[in-house]
Amino acid sequence: MAILDISMPLLDGIEAGVRVSAVSPSTRILLLTAYDSPEYVKRALQAGITGYLLKQVDTSTLKSSIRLVCSGELVIDSAPTADLLQILMEKQAPSQKDTQRPVLNPRELEVLGLVAQGRSNKEVGAALFISERTVQSHMLNTFKKLGVTSRTAAVLHALRQGWVKMDELP
Repeated sequence: MAILDISMPLLDGIEAGVRVSAVSPSTRILLLTAYDSPEYVKRALQAGITGYLLKQVDTSTLKSSIRLVCSGELVIDSAPTADLLQILMEKQAPSQKDTQRPVLNPRELEVLGLVAQGRSNKEVGAALFISERTVQSHMLNTFKKLGVTSRTAAVLHALRQGWVKMDELP
């Protein structure tokens, strides 16, 4: 695992992450930065970086985020995430909302709504009084049902379908 910053002396953290991944594809990259920028988050995701946290994160969140990134989970600070999702939604061509019932069951929708707020699996589990493993199971079922492979893609799908509203996000 490598923890990088956006602002570094010779090259930015995103480019450094790309170079580290090219040499060692199994290395997980976490950006720990002061930049609350949806554009940086977008660039980081496009570069395959799986963690983006602001430096003012508390110690326990940092520790759990490091563990999540090491295990292959995508971790993005909720502050720039909401802005990024709004930008992505505005760039999407208007699509018809699904007027039928969502393909997800009520619990999967509930879990996805909390994930859309930027909560980790542990935080979702605590909020719903279920285990972290059960949250992971709900998310895997959601991925299969929606035909996506990431939390971000699942949240974007839910936003497009109107299952989660931007004004409900923090």
